[in-house]
Amino acid sequence: MVAVVPLEFLFAQTTVGTGSVVGTVSDPSGAFVVGANVKITNVDTQQVVRAVTNSYGSFNSGALMLGNYKTQVSAKSFSSAESTTTVLVGNTATVNVSLGVGTGVYSLGAPRQLEFGLRLTF
Repeated sequence: MVAVVPLEFLFAQTTVGTGSVVGTVSDPSGAFVVGANVKITNVDTQQVVRAVTNSYGSFNSGALMLGNYKTQVSAKSFSSAESTTTVLVGNTATVNVSLGVGTGVYSLGAPRQLEFGLRLTF
C-alpha cells in the first residue's frame, strides 16, 4: 500500500510551533542600511539569533519558538536601536527600524561607496 501525501502538508509541518521576525533597517532619509547587525533575543530563555541585513536592508530570523523577543540593531556610523515584539505560532512579526546618524566618521571607499552601504552616482 502506498500513501500519497500532498507536498503542501509536508512543508507545513516544518513550521508547526514556530514563527519568525523579519524587518528592514533604514537611515533617517529612508535609505537601506546594508550590513547592519541584528540581534534577536528571546526575553524568557535568553536564546539569541543573529542576522545581518542584506543589500535591501532586510533581515530574517528564521524559525523561532513562540515568545517575547527583543530586537537590537546596530551599524557602523549609526546609533543603535531596539524594539520588542511577540512571536506567535505560524506568524511572522515585522520589526522595521530606522537608525539615527551616530557620531562615527564617514569615509568613501571604492567604488564611491559610503561605509553604511549607499552607492553614490556622479
